[in-house]
Amino acid sequence: MKKGIISIRRKGFTLIEVLVTVVVIGVLAAVVIPAVTAQVGAGDSSRVTSDLNNLRTAIENFDIAVRQFPGDVDDLVNLPGISASSGPQLDADLNRTTYVGANGWKGPYMETSLPSTVTSSTNANATGVAFNTGYSAYIDNRIVPCAIGAASVCDSTGSTDYATVQVRNLTAAQANTLNDLLDGTEPTASSTSGKFRSVQSGTVYNGYYYASPFK
Repeated sequence: MKKGIISIRRKGFTLIEVLVTVVVIGVLAAVVIPAVTAQVGAGDSSRVTSDLNNLRTAIENFDIAVRQFPGDVDDLVNLPGISASSGPQLDADLNRTTYVGANGWKGPYMETSLPSTVTSSTNANATGVAFNTGYSAYIDNRIVPCAIGAASVCDSTGSTDYATVQVRNLTAAQANTLNDLLDGTEPTASSTSGKFRSVQSGTVYNGYYYASPFK
């Protein structure tokens, strides 16, 4: 009489198989996570540079039509002197002078205004309005006049040389990246040359984009 052969099926995984799986997952994570993070960062920097370049084009087209530089980003979307939310009101150009040639306005010069995100006057400009952009940064509604100072990001005491857009709440690395993309150089975080300049303010860096020469 032949004895029956009993087949014993193994359940679960051996320790070696578990260790191999863990190692493979770790290697994949080490490769994939930095790549994904880099892509996210690249998207943020691309958004900031795109917003700034779109603003530069809009400011230049506004100046051609109105013969004055806009005083804020909202003037590029809504007819100066008219507030979409509060009705007719006086509006001012780059040098805080009431518009005299707004009849030449052929806007909007941007498809839409940047999405508003900041309403605290401590984090934005005097009107308490700023707009979302890439990273965790925001762009001030107020466009400011800047003179080229020897050692200053924005010399407001001299004659106006540029209509300037302000970018706030950057890290040192983000300011360096934007400087590299907009000026082709990557110096220290505090930059006082080129179209994009930045300066440390507390724990963050604020950028000044010299959007258009003042004529």
